[in-house]
Amino acid sequence: MEEIDATIKKCYNCAEALPQHAKYCLRCGQKHSKGLVTLPQLFAELVDAVFNIDSKLYRTLLHIFIPGKLTQEYFKGRQVRYVSPLRFFFFWGVVAFALMASLGGNLINLQENMDSSSRLGKAYAEKFNVTFDSVASVLNQEIRINKSASILLDSLRHRLQVGKKDSSQLGYFLLKDGAFSPQSLVLSNADVFTLDAASICNKYKVEGSLSRFQVQQGVKLIRDPEGYSKFVLGSFTWMLLVMLFAVALALKFIYIRRKRYYVEHLIFSMHCHAFTLMLIAIGLIFKVKEGAFWGAISLAVGLYLWLAMKRFYGQRWGKTSLKFFLATSAYLFIFVFALGITSLIGIALF
Repeated sequence: MEEIDATIKKCYNCAEALPQHAKYCLRCGQKHSKGLVTLPQLFAELVDAVFNIDSKLYRTLLHIFIPGKLTQEYFKGRQVRYVSPLRFFFFWGVVAFALMASLGGNLINLQENMDSSSRLGKAYAEKFNVTFDSVASVLNQEIRINKSASILLDSLRHRLQVGKKDSSQLGYFLLKDGAFSPQSLVLSNADVFTLDAASICNKYKVEGSLSRFQVQQGVKLIRDPEGYSKFVLGSFTWMLLVMLFAVALALKFIYIRRKRYYVEHLIFSMHCHAFTLMLIAIGLIFKVKEGAFWGAISLAVGLYLWLAMKRFYGQRWGKTSLKFFLATSAYLFIFVFALGITSLIGIALF
């Protein structure tokens, strides 16, 4: 048997035999080196990695602003030039909804989280108001304070009152005799903020495991609405991802005579959503609150979709306009349905 030449050069990564003059492995592409790298080589690799990776991002960001261009390029076989549609969508989705969650209190006008002392204050608002009214009545009737003192007392009442609402209304569905019937509970704030959810169910005689679960989750929502909003916003990226498939299916039916593959509509939907999320993220980064700005963003997204459909599907303006109307109507229906499902799941898991 012929002996194996021990001097044959092998790849340190995959052990592939290499020609003596080879600098890189033909199988895995690993550079033939024992691991020692000079400082100039390290710097050169860093520069090469940054500019090679970012060139995809720069090119993607440049072409995303041309409606339909990115999707056209993708299906011309030039995928390597650009960031993956799914990765690009996920990136902007995570950025946009992370910003929404962090700025949730300002963006959706929810009440601020209350610390323990303010919770107790709200819980005992009713008792405080009753006591204050009783004291004021005594002062008015027995001491007969003058008008200026009465005004001062009213001002003090306004400053010290921790809230006029002393109760919260909670709705749920009761399953009885195979049918759901709507029910309503009026919960005292003292109970909401001092009792645990199970004790509230017992006190208000909520029957049935499903009804008790609804009430318990409702109590959590009343206690921490902002926390719930952040929880739901954290799920919106996944909601949009699921929506992409539904929107692509709608586009498949709208353009059924164009004989395009389903994946083409899916990639088109990803690029349009990524553009929308990018604009939203930019507005949130700069903390723009003017309604005119967000109105302009809505118009820009609508115009973008219309032009993108014209470029990518290549139909006349009349047909494009009609199908744009059908697509936006279908999208609105899908969005409202998905938002409702996501909100319900959020309540169940919160």
